[in-house]
Amino acid sequence: MTRSEARLLLLLGTSAVALASLFAARPLLLATSWLAIWIADWALAARLGPTATSGGELLALTFVAGSFLLAATAVARSLTPLPLAACGMATLLAQWIWVVHRFPPRRPRAPTNLGADLSESLFYGCAMAVLLSIVGTVGLVIFALTHRGPNHLLKTVGLVVAAYFAGGLTAGLIVGLLRRLAGSRLGTVVLGFVGGLCVYGAAAPVVVTLQAMDNPQPTSVGMQLGTVMACALLLGPAVAFTWGRRGGAPVA
Repeated sequence: MTRSEARLLLLLGTSAVALASLFAARPLLLATSWLAIWIADWALAARLGPTATSGGELLALTFVAGSFLLAATAVARSLTPLPLAACGMATLLAQWIWVVHRFPPRRPRAPTNLGADLSESLFYGCAMAVLLSIVGTVGLVIFALTHRGPNHLLKTVGLVVAAYFAGGLTAGLIVGLLRRLAGSRLGTVVLGFVGGLCVYGAAAPVVVTLQAMDNPQPTSVGMQLGTVMACALLLGPAVAFTWGRRGGAPVA
């Protein structure tokens, strides 16, 4: 573990606990839940030891840890902007504990030209947009057919798909331009977070628009920002690290 990585661990843990202590309804419950998942994560990762490949284990860890921490946040009656953002930080810390124990640093991939980096990043941005659009459309179809009818469905699906593609392409463009950062573990996490912000940030206004159709008091801006931050921290780094592990050799 490098000094910068150790500082990141400390910063994430301190920030998450501080936000929970100041703004959560039941800070002791949240802090206890986070400490339990961090200790279990650390013990399991240390026991398993380093691995040469990542597979999808970081995504699996994110799903388990994120579900546990979000459930704890709900039980603590703290589903408000800052505790949600703190929950995202706590999950990112769990991811980072796993990363520093399981994934040794790698030498950077062989240099490529900017066009190749952009092409690959935009491809994955489009692929992510397609996946999210499919998942979102299935949910909207069920909701629209049971509540609002097919006419409402067409408009809703169009907005959702457009938002995800706008976010996915923006994320792909930014990540492609900054692809050299993926040569380090810390840089990969930063790229994933930035990409997650683009995708979920683009979807947030659409969610507000859809809510306004049924609810005269849609979600507040603060709640939107907290949710976007939590989602970007939950999924962005895990996806980036799983993808970014391809290529490069472990550092002896």
